Amino acid sequence: MQKVKINGTEGLMLEFGVDIHGGSFRKCDDLRAAFPEVVKEFPYVYMLRHGESDWTEPVTIENFVCANRLGFVALKYPIEFPNGDKYIDVKSFKRLED
Repeated sequence: MQKVKINGTEGLMLEFGVDIHGGSFRKCDDLRAAFPEVVKEFPYVYMLRHGESDWTEPVTIENFVCANRLGFVALKYPIEFPNGDKYIDVKSFKRLED
């Protein structure tokens, strides 16, 4: 797990292929069940989508990602999706030191 700051909010990112092996993590509830210690401190879990050309950084935060899944981000506070949108754009992203 990697500490990150995404859109000004600190959280933990779990990447497919790095932190999460196999295909059993398909939705946020799967992650909540597998990592209950993370959810205690960071209860709001969302999926991250990567772009077409750069698979290492998120471009959107969503409740569910079917294609171009980068991984998950667990946050202390909920994200508001404006106007009924199903995603928000990632405006800033930084991996933090442990």
